[in-house]
Amino acid sequence: MLFNEAGECTQLTVGYVMDKQIGNNGGLGGVFGILYAIGSPLPFPEGRPWRASFRYAFLLQAGEVFTRMQGFMKRFRSSA
Repeated sequence: MLFNEAGECTQLTVGYVMDKQIGNNGGLGGVFGILYAIGSPLPFPEGRPWRASFRYAFLLQAGEVFTRMQGFMKRFRSSA
């Protein structure tokens, strides 16, 4: 279990012996992470670290821009 400063449990790894957030496993857990760390990743996409596609990254950025514009418009309307 992992706790924050307020004493709340923020992560529970039941039966999971490998933390995929630490080390050189590329964010992969279990056997996938071990094989990636030793330089022998499995030959399918799930056996390699996740990378956002160009389209997905673009849509994430566009969403951020629209969210910021929405906040700006709210402040602009409330000041008028």
